[in-house]
Amino acid sequence: MAILKRIVPEPIIKDYREDNGSYYEAKCEQCGRIYYPKRNTSKYCSKQCGTYASKGMMLANPISNEVEKSFEEIRNNAKTIQDLENDFKGSILEKLKRERRFKK
Repeated sequence: MAILKRIVPEPIIKDYREDNGSYYEAKCEQCGRIYYPKRNTSKYCSKQCGTYASKGMMLANPISNEVEKSFEEIRNNAKTIQDLENDFKGSILEKLKRERRFKK
């Protein structure tokens, strides 16, 4: 059996948020995860990501910018349940008007 690629386990990411509510939020330069670093100049979410970056290696499943942009677009274009209900009711009324079942 030939080895195709190495799948690394998910890194253990420490949460450095403080009790008083102040914290930094950063994005890992290697895997793209959002994490809470201890200092504001931190680049990587875990020791594993830092090691991979220093050796010039890529993780198995990095989060690409295209995927991130598409999720952002979906969040921005998402409609509320009320909007969807109104759209549905409007389309039903238009259909009934065309079939002349509903007069108004």
